[in-house]
Amino acid sequence: QHAEQEQWVSFHEAVYAQQDPSESVGQYAPDVLLDLAAEVGVDSAEATACIEDGTYTAWVAALTEQAFSRGVTGTPTVAVEGTITDPSPLLE
Repeated sequence: QHAEQEQWVSFHEAVYAQQDPSESVGQYAPDVLLDLAAEVGVDSAEATACIEDGTYTAWVAALTEQAFSRGVTGTPTVAVEGTITDPSPLLE
């Protein structure tokens, strides 16, 4: 279990490290995700099946739509009591 959690963290970090903020289409195609997973040592038939089958595609799409409907346009986004605020002062 612990090794799987470490792989997830490594995979998550690899996905964010390679993201191109100017490009939103195709960055997370299954072949790209499989390559990133292999790069960080995820060698699991379950993970491969999950990516190839799009197990979480609908869930991610629903969360993305929910975020957009609430005014989220990117990361980081900070909301205080449900109101989106400018995070710039927090990042300085």
